[in-house]
Amino acid sequence: MPERTHAEKLLATQLAVSLALVDSSTLNQAASLLLKGVCETAEWDLGAIWLVDEEGGILRCQDTWHAPSIDAAEFIEKTRTMTFTNGIGLPGRVWASGRPAWIANVLKDSNFPRARTADAVGLHAAFGFPIIVKDVVYGVLEFFSREPRPPDDSLLQAMSDMGIKIGQFIERRQAEEQREQLLKELQDAAGRIKVLSGLL
Repeated sequence: MPERTHAEKLLATQLAVSLALVDSSTLNQAASLLLKGVCETAEWDLGAIWLVDEEGGILRCQDTWHAPSIDAAEFIEKTRTMTFTNGIGLPGRVWASGRPAWIANVLKDSNFPRARTADAVGLHAAFGFPIIVKDVVYGVLEFFSREPRPPDDSLLQAMSDMGIKIGQFIERRQAEEQREQLLKELQDAAGRIKVLSGLL
């Protein structure tokens, strides 16, 4: 792939992620836009987003997206119903390391529990990167291609940066929710004081 074309794809992917965040008020709203944006601009066939369930100590699939050209129903059902512990599967290993990971061919990977369903769909290459919130892994995004692909360090670095950006988006939204909750509590308290003043 010519360097210029590759650089343009990376830029388009970063822009797609930024637009998904701008157009959303929560991560739930942004999830499918993020997955679709990365898949279409970086030319991957399927994506999934996993969030850490701290109480359960597992990763749960939050959302998925796939290109209309593939029949991914079996793999998506498996992905949506599975959970991963720290270190297990692609999401689990990204969670454990806090770093992006690349699998050139999931069918030859010894730590990929969904290999059978990936084979049925024709998926081969995969990569994942963490969503970082306050230096802690909040979730993982993973993407799949029907073609085996060698590791792309520039894509991993760009997506690692995007994981931090998504984390900052989550932090801002959490701060806004906390401010809104505090304002509501202050308004409620002011209302109660007003009622008490009237009684006195």
